[in-house]
Amino acid sequence: MSGNPFLVPASMTTVLDREDCQRIHYQALQAAVRGSRPEALPASVPLGELRERARFDGAEVYLAHPADIERLLSGITLEVYRTVRSLFCSRLGRSIKMVWHMLCAMACAAGVASIPYETIWALCLSLEERRLASVAVPVERGEDTWWVGLTTPDISIQQGTARTYRPSIAWCVEASAPRALSFCIAPLDAANENAARALYDAIMAQRRPQARVPTGLIWHLPERIMTTVPLSRSCVAACTRAGIQVEESTAAIPLLEHIRETWERGVAGRTLLASHCAGLLDAFLRRAHGYGPRRASEEQAHRYASLVGYGQDPAGQFPLLREFLPAVASSIEADGAVAWIYLDGEILCQAQARELRRRDGSYGPL
Repeated sequence: MSGNPFLVPASMTTVLDREDCQRIHYQALQAAVRGSRPEALPASVPLGELRERARFDGAEVYLAHPADIERLLSGITLEVYRTVRSLFCSRLGRSIKMVWHMLCAMACAAGVASIPYETIWALCLSLEERRLASVAVPVERGEDTWWVGLTTPDISIQQGTARTYRPSIAWCVEASAPRALSFCIAPLDAANENAARALYDAIMAQRRPQARVPTGLIWHLPERIMTTVPLSRSCVAACTRAGIQVEESTAAIPLLEHIRETWERGVAGRTLLASHCAGLLDAFLRRAHGYGPRRASEEQAHRYASLVGYGQDPAGQFPLLREFLPAVASSIEADGAVAWIYLDGEILCQAQARELRRRDGSYGPL
């Protein structure tokens, strides 16, 4: 997508012809009938009534009257269509409502009337197959079970110049090995968010290069997650959308019991830097269980450093992973840092730092 489509001079625009508009609207209704995006259906579209009529009169009932097509799609230019296609068929996975809000903002900036929601809905839904292809993620579905749990060692964590805190450590453990696929250290009051982050790290660590797929990666997902920690609704919903069963359990996780009896006793009472604590724990896991997730992740990143797809943001390659990350009000401060920007709980865009704010308030390139 390039620029605001409403600012393109009239002499350089091409208006969609009536046949194309009829086809777009027909494809949108057909997609809606198949159950695509029921949450986005405009109130002005009598889908139930059309379905009932189609039982007796056939699919021709989905061909709108030329006057309705004129009302909805008259004046839609090729530039507007391309902009909708770029916004909707993006790996960001924007909703139809968000695409409409963005087009309304562009129209407002250009000083022209906004496009009705039903028009954007029809344009988006006519592109549903293209959208599905653009966000497709190659997945390898296993038969394994992962456990999610917490430990609360008697230590204090020093994070930079901030005050020390008592940590909880969220774990994702492969049941069959057993081995720790990931662990995350965070304050006690962030235990639930930390559990979701441990799942994010575990899924991210299981990705592998794969030839002849759009992203260059294949992602391994477990069949089931057993958790001793209450997971957030968004986290459970993301697992369900990924085809992963989530079950709560009160059973002890053997690997975590071993951690409590050995490593935690050895560090009890100490104050550790967060990075030092993670390093000690990872080294212990390598010695005691033959696998340290931090070291394994570093080795894999080095092994596949030359592969462009592997080095890209995992949440960009696998959009569903964003549901495992906490949403916070923040600013981008690090060189090359990436943030996912949400508006009213829906994905808007991806932002990356390109300029650095100086102490005098001016800006310069990073």
